[in-house]
Amino acid sequence: MKIITVEEHFDTPANIKQFNAYSKVKNNNPQQEKLSAVLTNFDKRIEYMDKYGIDMQVISDAGNSPQVLPDELTVDACRAQNDTLAEAVAAHSDRLAGLAALPVNVPDAAAKELERAVKTLGLKGAIISGTVDGQFLDDPKFETIFAMAAKLDVPLYLHPGVIKDEQKAILYELTRTCHIYGRCCLGLAHGTRCSNGAFNHFRFTGKIPKS
Repeated sequence: MKIITVEEHFDTPANIKQFNAYSKVKNNNPQQEKLSAVLTNFDKRIEYMDKYGIDMQVISDAGNSPQVLPDELTVDACRAQNDTLAEAVAAHSDRLAGLAALPVNVPDAAAKELERAVKTLGLKGAIISGTVDGQFLDDPKFETIFAMAAKLDVPLYLHPGVIKDEQKAILYELTRTCHIYGRCCLGLAHGTRCSNGAFNHFRFTGKIPKS
């Protein structure tokens, strides 16, 4: 039996620097510096996999995602991130597969990048946050991305993302929900997953059944 792990991330020094300079979404992980040293080194990743008996990893963008950069920066940043990932996958094709980062808030560019990532770079699909700049993915503006994924017959991995205060107020700060519970939910995977649109808006707007 092969062991294949999916919730696996990578990063690049260039992206970390750009993220810290421009992103409105700050990374508050106290271990980020130590973590970044591992995320940016693919040789250490293979050593880790060998040590723990992992046969293959499906790698995707880390929390410092170029997806959340300003629109004027995100397209080129995602392309650069995907190029780096593709090089690493090609060098370890028997151990690694990759999911592309997409400039989701620029939907037409995101669809084109998904096509390039799959057809030219050999990546297996893409990873996107469930909310984009305060917008849920059921917004019609994002349909071109889903259409491209369907055309290519590749998956879109919906990953929990940071939500804005307005969304937090709608989802958690209800009169029947205590303030402490809402805060706790935001710090747990369950809270972020419920906020990502896949379980809230997708379910109630019919996005999932739509072909």
